[in-house]
Amino acid sequence: MLPVCLRSEVEYGVGPNPDKRDAVIRAATYRRPEYDNAGISFSPSTLEAVRSSLRLQFPPVQQQRGSSFSMLESLPLELLCDVFTSLDIEAILNLRQVSHRLREAVGAVPAYEFATEHGLDAVLALFWSGLGPHFTLHDVNNALRTEYCAVPRCGRFGHFVFLPTLNRVCFECLGHERQFSLLLLSKADIAESHSSEKSEPVHVMHTLPGFYSERKRKYHKQRHHIVAELDSVKPRDPGRGHYGWPCSNRYLAAIALPFLECSGSQVRSHHTVFCKGCVFARDNKLGPTGRARWLHGRTKTLPLLVNRMYDHRTYFEHFKWCRQAQILWDSGKEIDSLSS
Repeated sequence: MLPVCLRSEVEYGVGPNPDKRDAVIRAATYRRPEYDNAGISFSPSTLEAVRSSLRLQFPPVQQQRGSSFSMLESLPLELLCDVFTSLDIEAILNLRQVSHRLREAVGAVPAYEFATEHGLDAVLALFWSGLGPHFTLHDVNNALRTEYCAVPRCGRFGHFVFLPTLNRVCFECLGHERQFSLLLLSKADIAESHSSEKSEPVHVMHTLPGFYSERKRKYHKQRHHIVAELDSVKPRDPGRGHYGWPCSNRYLAAIALPFLECSGSQVRSHHTVFCKGCVFARDNKLGPTGRARWLHGRTKTLPLLVNRMYDHRTYFEHFKWCRQAQILWDSGKEIDSLSS
């Protein structure tokens, strides 16, 4: 709830136009790199190099006798796409290296194209962390199209994807919920998991070197073998807590991914955003009229508003009453009209 001194007197309607809503998000919100890079992250140069490699085709070679994949080529394209989509990440990436024709065939699969275009970070993280054999392109695309945290009754935007299970998770649940706890493989007892057919699959993950956490960023150089503390995975010594594996290290198994809203051929990305209007009001000590003044004790909630995270949907509930965000949006429209 906005304090009265910052609250607009009239509700500001944006309307359902998706282009206008995207423009409001660009003008009145911002993203914080420390939150986007709190988990596994790759530099833009690394992603671009990998993306270029994935697009690179083998030079055409003369077909040799007996080298044709006649059985594979005889399958209809729809069935071929189903076969490739059901392959795990490691298998599909290795299959591209077999031949020029298979590389072209894999590249034409819509699920592969979608995953490498919008979720390349997740594909790389799964492949390099040793989780590639356990998840398919379909699993990655489902995670990209999932919006909310997997914890029941949470309802928050899932900023992260927890790699050992490929479930969406918000900031709060990642740090507090038991289902996202991690154990060193050497400290975990997973013998019971093989005795029950109904138990969840246990996937061993190799952590990646890099900087983690959104506050006190720490460089983790050593690679650990870890597992998620599921119902089928128990600590060997329950009396010793987390074995020196604090909750902040859960970021080593999480990666920030956008939620992709697909409507026909259009794909819209939803990220965690922060309100520019609240930051502007805090820095300039402004009220709803725009005049500078000290707001005394009436803005005790302002630091909370400045650090409050929104997804695109919940931000518009805030925007329709945040006067400073509305001023930023209106001034942006005036600049656009003058420039045109």
